Amino acid sequence: MGFSSEDEQFMRQAIRLSREGTGYTEPNPLVGALLVHNGNILSGGFHSRFGALHAEREALKAENIPPGTTLYVTLEPCLHFGKTPPCRDIIVEKQVSRVVVATVDPNPLVSGKGLDALREAGVRVEVGCLAKEAQWVNRHYLTYMSLRRPHLVIKAGVSADGKLSDAKQDSRWVTSEELRRVANDFRGEFSAILVGSGTILADDPLLTIRSNQWPEKRFWRIVLDGRARLSSSHFLQTASEQYPILWVVSSNSNSSVPIRQPHLTILSLQEGLQGGIDLNALMSALHEIGIASVIIEGGPTIFDSFLNAGLVDEMVLFTAPSLLGGQKALTIYPSGRSVDNPIQLKDYSVLELTSGWIVCGRL
Repeated sequence: MGFSSEDEQFMRQAIRLSREGTGYTEPNPLVGALLVHNGNILSGGFHSRFGALHAEREALKAENIPPGTTLYVTLEPCLHFGKTPPCRDIIVEKQVSRVVVATVDPNPLVSGKGLDALREAGVRVEVGCLAKEAQWVNRHYLTYMSLRRPHLVIKAGVSADGKLSDAKQDSRWVTSEELRRVANDFRGEFSAILVGSGTILADDPLLTIRSNQWPEKRFWRIVLDGRARLSSSHFLQTASEQYPILWVVSSNSNSSVPIRQPHLTILSLQEGLQGGIDLNALMSALHEIGIASVIIEGGPTIFDSFLNAGLVDEMVLFTAPSLLGGQKALTIYPSGRSVDNPIQLKDYSVLELTSGWIVCGRL
């Protein structure tokens, strides 16, 4: 179906609105909505956080909606009761004439049913306006719903020759303070961060978000610790309501901890075929918990395991303009691939900062 330039203009504004909820809506989607009549915007809305009003209901707070009004919305309106009533009901109640939708919701409770219900109520519905743009903004949610697992992104600080450390395996600091600050702020877009126990034992990181741009954000800290090496670690005692910890151990290990914390969850999973935690079982468990996106910041062992399992959706490399070299220096993908079968970054982009570059791409 073809859409006019005006349709695309308004949908683009709705997509921009949807981004306002970034970091706070998961496992629900990012959604923006714009109410338009005769080329004039009457109101707009976005889903601001999990449990808050949906974007359609925010936009439809407007009074005296005239006949012939169009609602632009970035995701199919829902038909079921969740944290809020169905959006289909308010659209029909307000007598919106036309609804333009960017993309269908893969949630089995919706998945085309919302569109059908609107059409049955006499609303003109058109689907697919700027679909790719809307899907990209909502990629965490779409992965979570379609694949039944979190959207996974490897994030690493590297030298220009791809090293995580120097030849002595010292990784502090490969990148500049500027790159580290931006990298830390990037965490806010996700539901959780994941590292291996080796990172905790070596660096004792907090794994929190230092930026004040993410007030009151709840952020899971996941540690893979197959052998339960962290049973007496100070890190496990830092669990809090804002920064809960998910301690993942092998079902064969001794997972007792000396101090029980109210926001510390112990997840015992079977081992995988190659040893360590069964990553597919982990993905199912995280989906069940409601963790829709994970930023992976572990060392090369963790990176390697997720890459070899084919579970990584994106890679973001904070790259310093330096060469470290060294055969013993740590790299992102130690097991590697042959030159005729590499892992390719798709739709990649490069953002230049004062002290380096941010290289992003899909896998």
